[in-house]
Amino acid sequence: MSKPMKLSVAAGMLLMLVLLALCPPKSSADVAAWVQAFGSIAAVGAAIWITQANERDYRHRAWKMSTIFTAQLLGYCAELRDTSKRGDTGQIRRAADRLVELIAWGRDIEVHMLPEQQIQAFFEIRATAAATLGRAREINSLLYDYEKAGVFFEDQRALVHDLSIKGFWIPPEGQAPVS
Repeated sequence: MSKPMKLSVAAGMLLMLVLLALCPPKSSADVAAWVQAFGSIAAVGAAIWITQANERDYRHRAWKMSTIFTAQLLGYCAELRDTSKRGDTGQIRRAADRLVELIAWGRDIEVHMLPEQQIQAFFEIRATAAATLGRAREINSLLYDYEKAGVFFEDQRALVHDLSIKGFWIPPEGQAPVS
């Protein structure tokens, strides 16, 4: 629960206690009314807390999934770089198949739950994944320049790395964020 919300609930409870002290209950019906009033304030506070906790969980899940997506993509770019330099088209096809699965999985990430800076970085990272997949699918030709492909995949890996630092790196307290 946020600090302003905690203060509001505390102020409501304090107001209820002051009113209870000024107007003590005279009958069992009055006691029941006061209990209901305290219960209502507590229920509102609990509902607000649960809602905020759920949103925090969704945000954390989106951040976690986007960082896993990014880490996996970094690994696939490095694998494609290494296998293309060796000209191992079978391994490249298998890596491309895994990349297709990763991109499909990445579509399930609730991007709208990420902070604005991370949304932009994640969309750029997903676009890089699509470009990497496109190049990996082109490598089936025997006349393909595997050395150039290796350079391309290294460039893609470096781009994803830079975007992940720009979008997802959380600087230590007092340190300026990367821009």
